[in-house]
Order: sequence, then structure tokens, then C-alpha cells
Amino acid sequence: MASVWYTGTASKRIITSEQWTLAGFTQPDTVWSKANGYSIPESEFTAPELTFLGQQSGFQTGAADGPRPGAAIVANPGRPVNEERLSLALAGLSATYAPLGSGRPKGATVALIGDSFTAQNAPPGGYGPIAGAQWYPANGWWDWADIFLGKRTKRAGTFGVGGQTTAQILARITDVTSLSPKPAYCVVQGGTNDTNLNVASATTIANQQATCEALLAAGIIPILTSIPPVPYTSPGQLASVSAVLAWQKLYARQTSGVIYCDWRRYTAKPDGTWRTGMSDDTIHPNSVGCAVLGKALADTLSPLIPAVDTLGSVNNDPKLINPNPTLQGTGGTPLGAGVTGVTPDSWRCEAWLGDTVVTAVSSVEEEALTGERSWKIVLSGGSIQLRTQPATGWAAGDQVYAECEFEFDPTQPFSNIDKINLQIDIPAGATGSSQDPNAPSSDAANHSAASWMKGVLRTPVFTIPAGSTALSAKFIVRRVTGTTPAATFKVRRFALKKV
Repeated sequence: MASVWYTGTASKRIITSEQWTLAGFTQPDTVWSKANGYSIPESEFTAPELTFLGQQSGFQTGAADGPRPGAAIVANPGRPVNEERLSLALAGLSATYAPLGSGRPKGATVALIGDSFTAQNAPPGGYGPIAGAQWYPANGWWDWADIFLGKRTKRAGTFGVGGQTTAQILARITDVTSLSPKPAYCVVQGGTNDTNLNVASATTIANQQATCEALLAAGIIPILTSIPPVPYTSPGQLASVSAVLAWQKLYARQTSGVIYCDWRRYTAKPDGTWRTGMSDDTIHPNSVGCAVLGKALADTLSPLIPAVDTLGSVNNDPKLINPNPTLQGTGGTPLGAGVTGVTPDSWRCEAWLGDTVVTAVSSVEEEALTGERSWKIVLSGGSIQLRTQPATGWAAGDQVYAECEFEFDPTQPFSNIDKINLQIDIPAGATGSSQDPNAPSSDAANHSAASWMKGVLRTPVFTIPAGSTALSAKFIVRRVTGTTPAATFKVRRFALKKV
């Protein structure tokens, strides 16, 4: 009788009910372990389910005699699982991960576990409310990764505790493995505090390996990140970091189901410290460093997460509040002082916060391939906002959020931009406080590499307070004074919606 065999190295392998559902099937949690000899009869699965299992890492179908008798592990000869290495590159940034056989894991839920680097990321629903405001931070590397992934993921939890070593992170791994439903992935970050405290590299390695194996046993794919740049440069500390980094790469290559993201390749100088402009305290990444870390992580995850477009493409969605999210027409009014050109119907293009030196050209284009409308701005000076302010379609008590797609011109430097922000505003006079749920914005100078600055911004969800008399959504770009050339960017599918 043919069986489905688990051929990996973990003591237990689980396909969770959520993973089955995301793949389009209905099955309870399915476990391969020593108790069932790491095999389940094929008769317990449908033909499509068998195809799905055959595409997952560490599985072999159609074998009557197990490829895992006793302690022996024999990989499927037709599907190498440990030797492939895929490099993903975009505009000079890439991340390397160990493959998962010829199959790719399904699902888009992600948990984060680590130390203060992980704690920099906002909770899944954003920070706040504080004084009526909710926001996502610019110094959260996962918040940037989520932008670059087009908001295709769902965060299952952020489990970062400042100052912790890899031993303490391992002790908390049940925070992730006990989640219900279980996430498809977990980003494992740590090692900086081990280096500072002179923890032996062998101890750090053992802790991180045990963390990954606990996740694999729970049916969760670990995404192991390299130790970020550190200011600790004694010979012993440098040797320890080098040993851990070498092990991480080898472990990911040799262990089916473990993904590796090499952060240091894009953020560390040759001496192992942060590249200029990426850290304000020499230990933690600032908004620039987080953007680069997020891009490397997004490149790692992008081929693994289903390419689902999360934005709408019509103007008649019943959940829409603003009348023209697809940016049709050229009759928007008014154009603010210093702005020339045209705007989409029902939209405004004007200086942000009363900036009197704004200089910009606004135009509307149609994409040749998709027919989608793009709102293009060439900003030569000042700060600008693209704004919609619907008079109807909303009421106090409604739960709302804003979202839009953006892209900067890849041929220009990004050092002339120091803020990108999406927000929803309700006048302070109506509620006593301004509602300002921000998507990741960046207020630090010295940004780099506009060529990969494109993605999807989405605000947290918030409830419109009683007494509100106006509601608007804004996409804001602030240019650094005196820089050249002009900042050129496009916005597409800009919606203000009810939950």
C-alpha cells in the first residue's frame, strides 16, 4: 500500500488545518511522527491533496517501502531538498534562502520572535490609540517588508523582548507554537545580545537550532535571519559572530524547511558595524536600516507567499467611501498654489501643512498593459499631499481604513525624500484630537535606493468618533530642501474604505 512519507530531520512534521484551508482543502491537523512511523496511507487523501503534499518540503508520495526506515533519511531522488540555493535580487538587494524541494509552502500568516530588533515592530493592528491616533512606525523592519510585499501577509503576532539572548528567545517559542491557528512562517531574529554578553558561539548555535526545530515540529516554517550589524568588535566577539553566521548559512542549506535571510549583506560595513545612515545608536536600525532589512526579507518571502492582489480595481465596491479610487478623469479640483497640471476626478493636489514653497506638476496616465490609471507627481520643492475628502458615505461609529499603491521613479536617488506617509484625518475641532493612523513613514534623511521603493500602504483600522464633521485620506511626500533632481512618484488605486 502506497504511503505519504515524511523524510525530513524533525521529530515531528505537521500540516495544520489552516495550511490545508489555504491550499483549498478541508483536513484537520495532520501529523507525521515516530508514533505513525512517519507515514500515512495515501488512501486517507484525495488525489489533489496528494499532489499538494508531493509539492511540500520533506515529503515523498507513492512509496510502499518507507524512505525513512528507522533513523535513516533518504530524500526523494527526483526532488533534491538540500542542495539548491536560490538568490533573489532586485535593484541590488537580495536574500538567500534554502529551498523547500520543488514545492513551495502555502499561506501568508507570519509571526515574529526575537529581541529589541523585533520589538521595534508595531503590534499587528498598529500602535495606539494615543491622543486619538493609531500608526505603524518607520523603524519597524516587518512593517516595511509588509509594504514591499503589497500587504499580502497577515501578522499572527509580534514577540520581541528587548535585551534577551537566544536562550531566552528559545524559552518563549511556545508563544508562537501555541498560536491558533498556527502561522505559516515565523521570523527568528536574535544573537546581538549573545555577542554583547560574550555567550559562546556553540551555545547561540544550539539555541537557534532548537528554536527552528520547535517551529518545524509545529508545522511552522522558520525564517532565520542573520545577526544584524553590531558595534562589538573585540577579537572574541568577531570570531563568535563569524561562527554563528557560517553555521546559519550551512544549516539553512542542509535543513529542509528552513529559510535564511542574509541581512548583513546589505547593512554591514566590512568591520561588521552598521553602514552609514542605517543606525542612530550603532545597535538598532533606524528607519533607513529598517527599510533595507524589510526589503531583503520581502525578497526572501515574495516567491513563497501567494501573489494575491489585495487592492480593489473598481469604483462601485459597497465598502468604498471615496468616489474615485481608480483615479478616473482629470477634473479634480482644486490644484493648490505651486501645483500645475490636472488631477483625477474628486481628488485634490496641494501643499501639505500649508507649505508655501511647494513646486509640483500633477498628471494622470493610463498604463498600457493593464489599463490602470496612475497619478504622477513631479515634486521639485516642498511637501505635497494627494487628498480625497468625501462628504457622504460615512458616519460616526464606522470602522475605516485607507490604502494605496505607490512607486518612485527608479532612476533617481532617494536622498531627496524624508517622509512618505498615508493617513486619515478628522479635524481636531470635531473630536478634540486629530485622527492620524500612519502607515510607515520615514523622517530621517540619507535614504537610499529609490529603485525598490514601491509597494502598498495601508493604515490601521479605527472608529470614526462621535461629532465628526469631516473625513479625508492623504498620501504625503516631503522633499528635502535644496536637493536635486525632482522627486517623481506615482500613486494607483487609492481607497478609503469601511471594514
